[in-house]
Amino acid sequence: MNAHLSLCNARSAEIRGKRSALKANLRSGKTNLAWVLRSNKAYAQTMKLRDILLAVPAIGPAKAERILRMHSLSPSIRLEGVSMKRREQMLVWIALSFPQVDVGRVTAESNRRRITVLRSAEQTRSEVAA
Repeated sequence: MNAHLSLCNARSAEIRGKRSALKANLRSGKTNLAWVLRSNKAYAQTMKLRDILLAVPAIGPAKAERILRMHSLSPSIRLEGVSMKRREQMLVWIALSFPQVDVGRVTAESNRRRITVLRSAEQTRSEVAA
């Protein structure tokens, strides 16, 4: 019994360490938000979305709450609870709303039109609204 508990504790500690390293990489800019949201790593999938957003340098508690509220997501939702489509929509919305945030390369399919967020935010906003 103790061996099993010890193994579980070691695995939990390893996962916490990986989550911590991921957040540190987000803060330092070694990893961008797009990579994390598109990741299928188990340790990333079990992170709370709010914690991931707070690790991004230009996003604080107020912006994180606004992002979650705009996408009708609970502050306690984990990444695994958000579909890939909603993650992509969130990335596009963050790239348009907060140009200072480095989200990485973001593309989205919308009405058979490819929108690439590499141009000015105003041009892209008008395309998304159309």
